[in-house]
Parts: sequence; structure tokens; C-alpha cells
Amino acid sequence: MKKTKKEVIEMTQDEAREFEQFKKLKLEKEREAYLQTQRETYKDLVDSTVTRVFDAMQELSNIMIEQKAKIFDDFATVLDLKAEIFGVKEGQRSHTFSTGDGKKSIIIGHRIIDHYDDTITVGIEKIKEYLKSLVKDEETGNLMEVINNLLRQDKFGNLKPNRIIELQKLEAKIANKGFSEGLKIIRDAYKPINSCKYISVSYKDKNGKEQSIPLSMSAADVKTDEK
Repeated sequence: MKKTKKEVIEMTQDEAREFEQFKKLKLEKEREAYLQTQRETYKDLVDSTVTRVFDAMQELSNIMIEQKAKIFDDFATVLDLKAEIFGVKEGQRSHTFSTGDGKKSIIIGHRIIDHYDDTITVGIEKIKEYLKSLVKDEETGNLMEVINNLLRQDKFGNLKPNRIIELQKLEAKIANKGFSEGLKIIRDAYKPINSCKYISVSYKDKNGKEQSIPLSMSAADVKTDEK
């Protein structure tokens, strides 16, 4: 059987240019089609990964909520027994419990948001009236500056509790009725709001150093394989 010769097609320069353009367009279309497929693959991967992780985190969150409620219920029993035994009902914001050997500790409590009712402004004005009555000299000028700084409110109109403590320290030295009345109004206006309940767990390692057990995703370290 005789071998046939390959047919050679001769093209003009214009035809060659058109052919090259055709090949270029074809490659571009193939590349665009490939990229479009990859984009769709990426979107599908993101969608499935987000859904899977979201479901896992939702489940973890539900478990933590249930455990948190159970922990506070468990320690409510402990606190009731403590009150019965010692005859004192504590009003503190947090409680620390430890094992007999001191190796394991749990703190439960609730965070507080500082809040005052609108009468705080009356108390502040009374103290400022006292300041206006002072004869101005270097000593009283320094006192006025200290008190004005302590009366400085935040953007929510609140005073930090530690500032009230500082004002109480000055009250005995000042011994002024208007000042004392104003400070009492401020103290009575303080209506703290209970915020979130919290739990802190710690233990002592083999070296006796206290270590915290991370109870949030941010605090938990991710272990990596060191090469």
C-alpha cells in the first residue's frame, strides 16, 4: 500500500494573519471558558465550606449555651447551701470556687454596665455650686480642678464608680453640706445594669503555674505541626 503525501496548504499573508487571529480568539475563548468553570467551582467550594462551618459553629454555640446554663444552675445549688450553712446571702458579682488541693478553679459571675438615672445631673450641679462658692486661690484652684475632673461624664452621661470613691474621700476633708448632698444624689442615681454572665476556668500545671482553659474561639490556640 502506497503512503499518501500530506497535502500542503499554501496561504497568502492575509489568510495567514486571519488564521493566527482565529487561533488567538479560540485560545482566549477556551481560557475564558476554563476561568468561568474555575470561578463556579470556587463559588461552590465557598458555599459548601461556609455552610459546613456555620452548621458546626451553630451546634457548638448551642452546646456552650446549654452548658453555661447548667453550670450556673449547678453553682446556684452550691451558693444556696453556702448561704444556709453560713447564714449569709451574698450580693457579690462574682464567686470563685476551687478544689481542696487548689489545682482547679472556676469563677462565675456577671459583668456590670455602669448606668445612672437622670438625677445624676442634679448631684453634679450641687457639687459645682459648692465649687462656685469657693474663694479662689492656688489651693482651692487645685481642688476645683481635681473635683471637676472627677465629675467629667462619659459620652453616655455616666461617671466611673472609681471617681465616686475619690469624691467620697474628699467629702470628709471638705465637710460641706451642699457637696455631701450632691454626692449622695450621685450615689443614689447609680443604677448598674447586669450584662452578660461569664465563666472562667483555670488550673495549675505540673510547675504550679496557673493556666486558663480557653472558652472562646479567639482564645483557643490552634496547634500546628512544627517541622
